[in-house]
Amino acid sequence: ETLPAGLTLVAMTGTGWTCVGNACTRSDALAAGASYPAITVTVNVAANAASPQINQVGVSGGSSASANAADSTIVNSASPGISVVSVTPSSGSGVQQTFSFRYADTAGVGDITQLWVSVNSGSTANACLLLWDRASNALNLYNDAGSGWLPAARLGVSGTLTNSQCSVNAVASSASLSGTSAVLNLAMSFTSSFSGTKNVALYGLGGSSNTGWQTLGTWTVPAASANITAVSVTPASGSGVQQTFSFQYADTAGVGDITQLWVSVNSGSTANACLLLWDRASNALNLYNDAGSGWLPAARLGVSGTLTNSQCSVNAVASSASLSGTSAALNLAMSFTSSFGGTKDVALYGLGGSSNTGWQTLGTWTVP
Repeated sequence: ETLPAGLTLVAMTGTGWTCVGNACTRSDALAAGASYPAITVTVNVAANAASPQINQVGVSGGSSASANAADSTIVNSASPGISVVSVTPSSGSGVQQTFSFRYADTAGVGDITQLWVSVNSGSTANACLLLWDRASNALNLYNDAGSGWLPAARLGVSGTLTNSQCSVNAVASSASLSGTSAVLNLAMSFTSSFSGTKNVALYGLGGSSNTGWQTLGTWTVPAASANITAVSVTPASGSGVQQTFSFQYADTAGVGDITQLWVSVNSGSTANACLLLWDRASNALNLYNDAGSGWLPAARLGVSGTLTNSQCSVNAVASSASLSGTSAALNLAMSFTSSFGGTKDVALYGLGGSSNTGWQTLGTWTVP
């Protein structure tokens, strides 16, 4: 028996035959027109074996001429199979963590359609359920009711996904795909109201198979109450018609617990004031109208737009929000009108998942 590359001999057997390695022999005479018992050859087929395979066999002995034969066999491709591999870390505790969720697909990463992650306590409602779609690079988070998806974000590009249980910083997250391996790296934060030990489960969907849900770890969200505070404004005093201010806040539960940050530059009233609100989930900055009765159309920090009323304006493109660990900074490029002249209190207010700061006056600013 001569085996081609891609086939590995397991056994050769046949009645009356003595088989060693890839050769079988016998010494009894064969009558004219008769046949010896068949020899059965068993082989292993490599996953990457070429097709077709050409198997060759030769026979000799008994003073007869040698004979050879070849047989062509089609090798069927192995059925593609997607599997969940691991989560790193597989256990631990905290309100913030970047997890690596690992999957594999024997048909290659091109066969993968969707990768799912669940951090929950046994339900789709009030859970942290995520879906990443390979074709669109879109990451989705289930709503609190467990009835549908919130607006998507794109990994490594833009957006933060938030519900009452968790948030994911899509810009700081990524997907890595190579060969048969896929890794989903998600920068996640959990709210204090989601406290307790949660199962971490993975699910993968391929072109022709799925993994089913597989629990591969646990994560404990601390029960300590969140405490958001207004820290400082820089500069804390001064004078001018233009200034970029840095407003500092902190949250003991991590920046994922923060929902809104407010700033007020005024003289004791919401009317004819410079009152601003930044929403973390949407990155939208809002400015109150002159009457103090509602918000003007929003702009997005670092993206586009200028907010203006009769007291002040904010260049949203030149402004930014910086969030890391338990600290948040709102950096606003502001201008004031001459009709808003005088010394104004600068006050901050922060709203978290389960607490707020109340208004805190942390500086003054004089408009010439």
